[in-house]
Amino acid sequence: MRTMVHFSDSGRPLPRAIVREGTWLRRKARSLLGAKLAAEIDSSDVAQELQLRALEQADRLHFANRQAFRGWLQRVLANFIAQHGRRLRTSQPVPENRAGGSRNGPSNLLRSEERRAGALRKLEHLSERQRRVVELRLWEDLPFAECGRRLDITENLARVTFHRALARLREVTGNEE
Repeated sequence: MRTMVHFSDSGRPLPRAIVREGTWLRRKARSLLGAKLAAEIDSSDVAQELQLRALEQADRLHFANRQAFRGWLQRVLANFIAQHGRRLRTSQPVPENRAGGSRNGPSNLLRSEERRAGALRKLEHLSERQRRVVELRLWEDLPFAECGRRLDITENLARVTFHRALARLREVTGNEE
């Protein structure tokens, strides 16, 4: 059995170590993309883009082991996919409302800001973990598995925390009305 060297003595990933992670990156990208984004971008393209970024930064990167390297790659991957998703959302055409004006008219923007401010006030009644799960799930549109990964909790705990947060928000809303 031949042992392959993945990192230099200083902890820098060698170019072949970066290239070797291509299959793993494609699988991770496929799982994180979801159906909507997968229709817009291919997981192989995402993996190649991340490999290029890692190769460009290879002289500045230092990791204790392969697991630490993969953790960094996964964080970069999640950020890349989130950025791509935001770009797709903002580039879509804005439909007109029934009155014929755009959704981005001054009165609609004011109503939107008022709703957001009200939502933020209600989120103050939640614990920090509950608030983060609600933000990740509703505002960033992430699955419970990814919410759990980002908060370093299990998927089931993220799901339970989210549903308890919603119950708490219903209590708060019921008391304010």
